[in-house]
Amino acid sequence: MPFFRSLRPATVRILLPAVSFAGLTIAVLMLQHPAAGQSRGRNNPEANVKELDLQAEKVRAEFLRGSVELATEYEKAGELEKAKTVLSTILKLQPDAKGVKAKIDSLDNELIVSNPLELEVDTGRGWTAVGVRVFGDQPFRIQSSGKYRFVSNGLVGPEGFPTAEPAAGDMAVGIPCGALMGVILSPDKKGLKPGAPFAVGTETDIKPKADGLLYLRVNTPPGSKCSGRIKVLLTGYVRSTK
Repeated sequence: MPFFRSLRPATVRILLPAVSFAGLTIAVLMLQHPAAGQSRGRNNPEANVKELDLQAEKVRAEFLRGSVELATEYEKAGELEKAKTVLSTILKLQPDAKGVKAKIDSLDNELIVSNPLELEVDTGRGWTAVGVRVFGDQPFRIQSSGKYRFVSNGLVGPEGFPTAEPAAGDMAVGIPCGALMGVILSPDKKGLKPGAPFAVGTETDIKPKADGLLYLRVNTPPGSKCSGRIKVLLTGYVRSTK
């Protein structure tokens, strides 16, 4: 059985504005006639509150039903991100809404393989701006393939290659030597601030903490000479800046 029931488009367009208008109308009437409201409250305050609670629950139920149906229409139209936004609103109002979290996860799985961007990384360069913007708390996937050659003629002691400053060309800690890696530069008060480098390898999924620009390079020792290109496929929440 499908998660959502179908809805006529006209109903979708009308339902949410109607709910908002109903809530606004109730608020306006209460402001315009405070004495009447107070009178009813003095006569039977408990009954009055129960009646209002029933009205509130009805409005809430109509809003939830309309939101589910609106998300369905967005999904049918191929607007997966908008469908996810509507479903996320439902969770804020009703965190235990049955099936909504699973549906959001399903949409995330569809989104992370959509919106493909293809590019190549020249391994002979250091950190390279690949012309891609990523977004905070929005996942994206990196896949890579290809072979390259690197030769290192630098002197090294028993402590191994330096890892203190990956942004300046040192090797990054915890990432295999020669592996493709990435870093996201996010804006702050002083300009662009690099986050911690992360391993890409042949495939990885990333959910950035903040919006930023993606940089890629291979994790090789300082003084290494590399030749060859790596093909990269980006999908999910990514946007070309070119």
